[in-house]
Amino acid sequence: GSGDRMPLISRDQLADVLIDALQKMPGRPPSEEEFERGVDEKCVELWTKDRKEEEERQPTLKAIPRLFWKRDFTPNSIAEQTRREARIRLLKRQETVLLEQTDLELCHSLVLQNATGTPGHERINYDAFCQVRSQLPEKFELYFTPKVFLHFSRDAEGRIPILPLYQFIVCRDALLRKRITLGWYDYTGAGFLRESDLENFVQDEISNSPIISQLEKSFQTFYVCTAVRMFLFFLDPSRRGKIRIKDLIKSPILDDLLALRQALPEEEHIGNWF
Repeated sequence: GSGDRMPLISRDQLADVLIDALQKMPGRPPSEEEFERGVDEKCVELWTKDRKEEEERQPTLKAIPRLFWKRDFTPNSIAEQTRREARIRLLKRQETVLLEQTDLELCHSLVLQNATGTPGHERINYDAFCQVRSQLPEKFELYFTPKVFLHFSRDAEGRIPILPLYQFIVCRDALLRKRITLGWYDYTGAGFLRESDLENFVQDEISNSPIISQLEKSFQTFYVCTAVRMFLFFLDPSRRGKIRIKDLIKSPILDDLLALRQALPEEEHIGNWF
């Protein structure tokens, strides 16, 4: 609706909002939650005022809400800065649920301890599944839910195989890791990477790879340009100059580039275009 968009306010007005929110707080320094709640209330007040003024200018909005808002990508605008800050906070929050190697090892160990069956064919029932979940950190909440358990085939005793379960956890974490990595380059927050965003991503991957980081500096610009063209050729058939992050994550082309982060023997990279 028309009340969902960011009102057009200046930097000075935004500063006044923050100061006003602070002044309404008790004498003690406000907590982060209290401060954000105060700012939210003031912003809602501004949005409501902005909506009413627009409805007075265009009375039809009272009966038919606006269905589309053209996003404001004006550099340094309040709306753009707010979106950027929200995107950064979201990505940082998502990074906290990524699994480290020690987390995966702990998960594998606990699942094995609570499983039954012959070696190599272990299975786990739902009670043991819940027991494992209670012993793991909170970041495993996404992986130990009833929905996940029912995703796997069960035997006559209601047990699921632990190997597909562990593979599911590893693969899902890898996909989330790739999504967050690419999200840092999505400067518009629209779920796409433009050509310039891809160039920044490939350039950073050069420094992350023990193999392609050995390229001469004079050749790196040519390498970045060629690699970006590779992505656009296969993943942008409509020639829009941008690629959906969802398509990038599913692409084996991205996997080939990320594989170069590992210092593997040269024969392991045979067939890798990058």
